Formats: sequence, structure tokens, C-alpha cells
Amino acid sequence: MDKRIFNIVAGVMVFALIVLIVLVTALNSKKQQVPANLQTQQPPAAIDTGEQTLDLTDNDETLAMNKGTPEEVAKGFYEWYTSTENPLGSGAYKRSPLLSDYFLETLNGFVLTNDHLTGDPVLACVEVRLIKSLAVQSAVYDQSNLKASVVLNDTVTGGASYKVLLSNINSKWLIDDVRCNL
Repeated sequence: MDKRIFNIVAGVMVFALIVLIVLVTALNSKKQQVPANLQTQQPPAAIDTGEQTLDLTDNDETLAMNKGTPEEVAKGFYEWYTSTENPLGSGAYKRSPLLSDYFLETLNGFVLTNDHLTGDPVLACVEVRLIKSLAVQSAVYDQSNLKASVVLNDTVTGGASYKVLLSNINSKWLIDDVRCNL
């Protein structure tokens, strides 16, 4: 009787191990397929933030040079993002020097789950259309001056549109989030 119970337990454990191996293999193959599918379009080579042009080519030294103000970073990113065809689906957002690791992970998760096919986490405001004439309000800083927010307005309609949240990381302003500001 003890041998029979031992055989049943051993069989269940072997079966569970096989199921676990199949699941891990399936999940790893999905992870490898998604990034390969993202390389469909080339993004623009640069964005202009007013005082400087930020190169979006693969040159790591150039990508690390973003020292713009919060207003320049917010404006530059919005203009680049709205002028780039399918920045999420093409993977172009991954090369932007203006995104914090936190926001980059957020966008990566959005793309990996294919949510970018039905919505856009950057331009998510239902009531807001693309800004035709961009006005950038002065940044509002927290007490430590390590976080800031910038509101992007449409000067044609006069309504506030997007609030860009930024963090000062290694003396560079990087975007942490873009929210509706209705």
C-alpha cells in the first residue's frame, strides 16, 4: 500500500514538473517574440527642445546629454511623440532620452500586453484632442526641487490639456508620467 501511494505522489510530481516546464517555455517564447515585432518603423532622428536638439539615434553619448529645463523636456517630448508615427508600436519610445526608467517600464508594460493597440497611455485624455498650438506653462517644483510638473496648453482653445510629471535624475529632467489636466 505504501508503495502505491509513493508511486501516485511521484507521478503527480512528475506531471506538475512537466506542466511547469511547458509554461516557462511558452512564456519565454512570447517575451522574445514581442520585441522582435516592435522593430517596424524608424523614428525621427532628433527633436528640438528650443535651445538644443536632442538626437534620437542610437548614439548613447548623445542620448545622455539631455540637460534641458522641465519645460523644454515636456515640450520636446510632446512634439516628438505626436509627430512620430506609432511611437509605441514601433518601439521608438525606447530610444527617447527624455523618459525616466519608471515611465519607460510603464510604457513597456503597455506595449507587452498589446494595450497600445486600443489606447495610448501618453495621449490618454478622451476629452483632449492633439494640441494645435502648444503653450508651455512654467514648471511647478516640489520643495526639494527634484520633482516638477509642466502643463501643456492649447492656445487655440485656451483649455489645459496635459500635465507632464518630471524627476531630476543625475542632473537631467526626465518624464515620469503624462496625465490629463482637464
